[in-house]
Amino acid sequence: MEVGRVLLADDMGLGKTIQAIAAIELFHKYLNVNKVLIICPTSLKYQWKSEIQKFTGRYSLIIEGLIHKRKELYSEKDFIKIISYGAGRNDSEFINNWGPDLMIIDEAQRIKNWKNTNSPVCKEDTV
Repeated sequence: MEVGRVLLADDMGLGKTIQAIAAIELFHKYLNVNKVLIICPTSLKYQWKSEIQKFTGRYSLIIEGLIHKRKELYSEKDFIKIISYGAGRNDSEFINNWGPDLMIIDEAQRIKNWKNTNSPVCKEDTV
């Protein structure tokens, strides 16, 4: 699959989360995307999980806990994994080993500065 980037920058309240979930489903169906990583603020992890369940019926796995627990969770066979920016910063090796086909970055303005500590996993060539 070709690597590319898309920015969804609608105003607040216009359904960006639902649009992203629809994109996940379309990419899965037509582009063979089988591993999705969602990086979001800690406060939004369970909202993402709930919205995914509501609109697709899919289970998604939230990666959290101590490092040894997170390492185990990355080896699970779930289609969608959800992590916080902190986990993204600390778990880049686990994430790259898992090899997501699609990465969604919620509140992407947090990585506007590529030297920012929140951005390493977002700019890896392997993701």
